[in-house]
Amino acid sequence: MCTGSHGWSRIPSPGCCDQTTNIDQPVTRHRSFNAPARSPVRPLLLTFHLAGNMCSLPAPETSEAVSGDAEGEIQKLAELVRKGLEVVKRRVSEEAEEVRKYTGSKEAKGATRPQDNRAETPTLEGANAKRKSESSEDSDAAKRRAREDETHASEDEATSLRNASSGNDISHTGNSQEENGRPYGEGAGEGRRAEASVLAPTLRQFSEDMLPTGVEEEVVAGWVGQTLSRLLGFVALPSPPRDAVVSANALLDYTWQKLNTGHWQNVPVTWRLVFTWGSIAVVHLLLAGLQWGLSDATKALHAHFSSAAEIVRACDRGLLMGAPVGDNPLHTVASLLNHHARRSAQESVTDLPSETLPVSQQDEASVHCPLPSERCPPLDRFLLKCMNKGVPLKLLGIADHWPALKLWRIPYLREIAGARTVPVEVGARYTDATWSQTLLTLDDYLTRFVSNPAPGAPTGYLAQHQLLDQIPELRDDLLVPDYCHLGEEEPRLHAWIGPRGTVSPLHHDPDHNILVQVVGYKYIRLYAEDQSSLLYPHPDPLLSNTSQAEIEGPETDWPLLQQAQYHDLVLAPGEAVYIPPRYWHYVRSLSTSFSVSFWWR
Repeated sequence: MCTGSHGWSRIPSPGCCDQTTNIDQPVTRHRSFNAPARSPVRPLLLTFHLAGNMCSLPAPETSEAVSGDAEGEIQKLAELVRKGLEVVKRRVSEEAEEVRKYTGSKEAKGATRPQDNRAETPTLEGANAKRKSESSEDSDAAKRRAREDETHASEDEATSLRNASSGNDISHTGNSQEENGRPYGEGAGEGRRAEASVLAPTLRQFSEDMLPTGVEEEVVAGWVGQTLSRLLGFVALPSPPRDAVVSANALLDYTWQKLNTGHWQNVPVTWRLVFTWGSIAVVHLLLAGLQWGLSDATKALHAHFSSAAEIVRACDRGLLMGAPVGDNPLHTVASLLNHHARRSAQESVTDLPSETLPVSQQDEASVHCPLPSERCPPLDRFLLKCMNKGVPLKLLGIADHWPALKLWRIPYLREIAGARTVPVEVGARYTDATWSQTLLTLDDYLTRFVSNPAPGAPTGYLAQHQLLDQIPELRDDLLVPDYCHLGEEEPRLHAWIGPRGTVSPLHHDPDHNILVQVVGYKYIRLYAEDQSSLLYPHPDPLLSNTSQAEIEGPETDWPLLQQAQYHDLVLAPGEAVYIPPRYWHYVRSLSTSFSVSFWWR
């Protein structure tokens, strides 16, 4: 183990844009006391200002002749929209069926509703109770629908929802659907009365006394619960009522405020579930609107691409801000429309020549105290000698079989997820006063920060983001190392994508960590916890797990650091490093770099 710091003067890598994106404004983010240095109090999306409506119907577009190629694209997009609607309808119908089953079981046995509808299966008694009560239940539902028909035409609810939504309009133009000449939702008054006859026999519909699994009635009692149930009920209808968009905007706006109140860890999961299911309802409305728009031969092709991009953004909002639900249709819809959403960009997104070249190490890094390495150590030895004793180790061969090692190049990431919204850290280090965050599509991030950065602009880093949960197609390209299952919890996966020169300042985390390098090279330096007194821990409680020291800076600036013992290494593609809890680590990218970390306890 070495002592001292070997100086190295880092020239910041060129970074990102100097202009505001059309998705978000840069924002700052605070950190929690008990979270890793890079862990936010709440997801980034909870802190940016929402511009415009969360759910809005497109305004009429300038007419243009539809060419043969455009007609083919419209047909392809129409088929994808149809699939997306089917996925949403099926998942909402399944949830309605699950709620009915558990409601029947609860009424029969006094059981409580489970928190995860995918974690448990209905009991035989519950199923029998449900079958016995189904006929009376349908009768009650018919009576409820008759009462709803009498009040559905009332404008009181729509007025209150408009007030709650802070004056949100239905469309981008601020005009009503009728003013836009849009027949979307026509006949809604009759549709509500006729819904029993038009519903497909395989679809179960949400009634206004039903809430998705895990949504606690006592938390969302009143118009929130009623509006959510009503919006989910519209999913089974052939034509949603014309006030559905207003209701959706009001619900998501109100839930947005709840998610931004207090410490993120103290926000009831019910509100995140409301946002998830509310987003699913919104995506259904947007898909239905796009389906209608695709039948209009006078609409410009680019308008359809813009609508697809809006739907993908709505999916990402729900995925990043909401709570996980089983078989979330937002994943499928965003994946289906990614290709067409990418084409909504003002300039066509094309792969730059540099993006197809092999990634080589660009910056130098001298390894003075190499960390010991081992190829695929047995699980028992890893547990006893590394995890139990808190000893870091360079791991070789544990990712050799990953498809990601061959697939994960910039063109591939663009193809799979170019239109998806991701959080980006802007600035050399998260400890800098000028450090901020912004939201970009992955296409924009890769172009502006990685492939074609502007000279002199700040560095941009897609850091510590659960990208693989947001985009399951990328998770399919790797396997979780067996070592990560030696703890008491399932591992959490985070992605790190950035250009050369990105830096994670010296810090420690509370969890076990295996960092796997997929593309490019990283220099890593490790200090044991007993060296903490020499590492200049930050006095700010929010950054107490982060060092103030410039690890590769001038030695005279940090004299105590020169006395600290450390190990270091360069991580190449396919290699990994195990970092024990509370073990200080410093990371610098030596090239364009894609990494995945696995955290567990």
